[in-house]
Amino acid sequence: MNFRIILLALGIFAVNMEGLMIAGILPSIANQFQVSVSEAGLLVTFFSLVYAIGSPILTTVLGQVEKRKLLVGSLIAFTVGNIICSLSTAYEWMLVGRIIAAIGAGAFSPAATATAASLVSPEKRGRAISIVVAGQTVAMIVGVPIGIWLAISYNWQILFWIVAAAALLASLLIRLLFPVLPSTSFVSLKVRMAIMKRSEILLALFTTLSWGIGIFSVYTYIAEIFIGLGAVGKTVSIVFLIAGIANFIGVSLGGYSVDRIGSPRTITLSLPILGIALALFSVVSTMPPFKGALEVGFAAAVLWGISTYMFNPAQQHRLTTMSGQAAGIALSLHASFVYLGSALGAILGGLVIQYGAVAYIGYFGGGWILIALLVFGASMRVASTRQQANEASG
Repeated sequence: MNFRIILLALGIFAVNMEGLMIAGILPSIANQFQVSVSEAGLLVTFFSLVYAIGSPILTTVLGQVEKRKLLVGSLIAFTVGNIICSLSTAYEWMLVGRIIAAIGAGAFSPAATATAASLVSPEKRGRAISIVVAGQTVAMIVGVPIGIWLAISYNWQILFWIVAAAALLASLLIRLLFPVLPSTSFVSLKVRMAIMKRSEILLALFTTLSWGIGIFSVYTYIAEIFIGLGAVGKTVSIVFLIAGIANFIGVSLGGYSVDRIGSPRTITLSLPILGIALALFSVVSTMPPFKGALEVGFAAAVLWGISTYMFNPAQQHRLTTMSGQAAGIALSLHASFVYLGSALGAILGGLVIQYGAVAYIGYFGGGWILIALLVFGASMRVASTRQQANEASG
């Protein structure tokens, strides 16, 4: 195994832990800065929005920068952003830190994946990329639950120090142990966006967007939901542990299902289950208090985690199949639409809390999953029509 790829995975671990952990400490941050939970949710919105818009722009603008410099520089920016968050004494400084961290994350993540592929021979690229992606899995299953447990035991600032330390360590080791890496070939932003002129791909990306709004409108405020169900203290960290394990199972099932029955059927299976799981959060939250409500919430979290991550590999596989040689561009746009969904989900979920109640977020998220299912159906019809037209003309 190329040890340099492990260092890239460490960077991905830090980036994803930072992005995922915020939901577990949102109530504590809101209390610290004396703002509402919906206002604190803007920390997720700004991070995700900057990542969604900034990542493709940064990838284009910095595409000709030597790769080692890009990896180190982006991780240092990410580290600085997290240090600002940990030292913040005002909500506004916390926002500044999150924006800087998002810029670093948006530049590092695609560069790390591309670099991993370039460090090995072609027949080993799949394994190299999977090792880098494993950094996200470890963040979900290990980093986030332990981090939230530490935040509850001590303070939420410790999480940002841990992430900053991991990112700084990765940047130093990359600088010391990586060779000079040539930049990639330049691809203009116009070329990257041109693929969205194909209606079936645009609809597929809007499926991703609707899915992202649905899951992140709930995930951002999941700690509040479980507090309402009776979770106290460190029980919240157990929620994230269960969700992380379910996510891992979902990724595995999603990959297996795509190979067995194809990506369209996997998507058709996962989205209804996801919608039901999200709605279940609201069903149990709006019922009169009863013994076992917390356990029902845990069951919903398992269904939610599995179905969410069954969808993601299936959707990426479908985009890869539809886009052909432009698969790399399609997948980068998919990532941007996921983060755009995160940004919109956080702000819209906050509005549900502000003008309604946290108990209704599950219904709201489930509604967006229904929209995702309908848009997916439209995308399938357009793709089928295009294929029939191509066969008739060919």
